[in-house]
Amino acid sequence: MKTTCTFYFILLLAISNQGLYAQTDFVKVWDARYGGDNIEVLTSFERTGDGGFILGGYSSSGISGNKTEAGRGGADYWIVKLDASGNLQWEKTYGGTADDFCYTVKPTRDGGYLIGGQSFSDSSADKTVNSFGGSDYWIIKTDSLGQYQWDNVYGGSDNEVLYNVLSVDGFNYALAGYSYSGSSGNKTDTCFGMKDFWILEIDSAGNIIWDKTFGGTGDDWLTDINSTSDKGFIAGGFSDSDSSGTKTNFSKGFYDYYIIKLDSNGMLQWDKDFGGTFIDGLYNVIQTYDGGYLMGGTSISQAGGDKTDPIWGLYDFWLIRTDSAGNKLWDKDLGGTENEEVFGSLTQLPDSAFLIAGCSYSNISGNKTELNLGAEQVWMLKVDDS
Repeated sequence: MKTTCTFYFILLLAISNQGLYAQTDFVKVWDARYGGDNIEVLTSFERTGDGGFILGGYSSSGISGNKTEAGRGGADYWIVKLDASGNLQWEKTYGGTADDFCYTVKPTRDGGYLIGGQSFSDSSADKTVNSFGGSDYWIIKTDSLGQYQWDNVYGGSDNEVLYNVLSVDGFNYALAGYSYSGSSGNKTDTCFGMKDFWILEIDSAGNIIWDKTFGGTGDDWLTDINSTSDKGFIAGGFSDSDSSGTKTNFSKGFYDYYIIKLDSNGMLQWDKDFGGTFIDGLYNVIQTYDGGYLMGGTSISQAGGDKTDPIWGLYDFWLIRTDSAGNKLWDKDLGGTENEEVFGSLTQLPDSAFLIAGCSYSNISGNKTELNLGAEQVWMLKVDDS
């Protein structure tokens, strides 16, 4: 996967919509870049209540460019607040003296932000708590201007990587990623395999309410979690585990899409495995308006197993639509004759269609209709509910 050396953000606006089955035309409204004289990687952005945006990622730069705070050591968390036109309003750096990688930033109900990721630092600089092991989940809570309020770490004696945070009922938060640790530190469950999904709920002060581990005896790697209409959670990622641990289905190939449905207390309601005969990696799972689910990621599998379409190139995007119980309704392979290996995001639109975004190395081929301007390019698609 190619990394980006400067935060680079593009806002696209739909200016004509010819209906559910027509292609929507998008015209760029503005673009902007944010960074210093070293490496910045954008990993998360969200719309804010004032119509602007909050961007999160990590930076190795000191004071330079439009970065105004010195680095703390290695890579640091870096968050950037923009107005609706992309003008920088403020930015903040947080880190310890080792590497700290921010993977998610979310607005909170009190108008502040919750920032999370993976930290290798012990207590130093902005970090007030020592690591339990190699790397831990590290959460920072800020006010509406990005000013520090509190931080905490969650982990065991090995490595943990936090990918996503969610606001849940009241002022609690769900944290989700994966863990290599057994019961140790503030992790209460054993590890089932090499690495497992690890999901926690914390209160508004960062205290753990519950933590749960999910996976089989192989490798289970969580990449996304979202709230569901019944106040539970849908989470997903990669898995090469067969039926074992908390996983009830056998793997179809080398890696499969793996999703779990949880209730509001983190109890497993059901789990599903979807895959072709080779490698399939889930990056996004969302609940659809009818209560079902849509999964999106990348695939290098030909038709076989749960996959009905062959691939166009080496890597393609692969969508799977299910009902509310996780039973497959349809799947679709999307791509050109080169690589579509960086999956971005899924959004359901008001007309029930879906917007898919990612990166493509293909020119016109397969079901890709436009030439790239360079080797790698943002690729956006709209597909209907079928």
